Amino acid sequence: MDFSWLINQQSTAVFVGLRKRERTHLLQALDSLAKNPYPEMAGSFQDSKGRVFNIKQFGEFVITYFVDDPVRQIQIVDLVKV
Repeated sequence: MDFSWLINQQSTAVFVGLRKRERTHLLQALDSLAKNPYPEMAGSFQDSKGRVFNIKQFGEFVITYFVDDPVRQIQIVDLVKV
């Protein structure tokens, strides 16, 4: 069973500003994360609550997220187009 993904308001604003081709590419990247939430990453860090945030680049996008295993959800906390 794949994970689901959820993006925050800031990331949604980035998504809305993309061209159709870029949105398609980003959706493919998010769906890829849903199938494999622990790919080889560019980096990671831990917050004061102990959550591990992963950083992964998919082409022109850098996605920062954390995996909530108990509910099988990937929460996107930052999205940057580089």
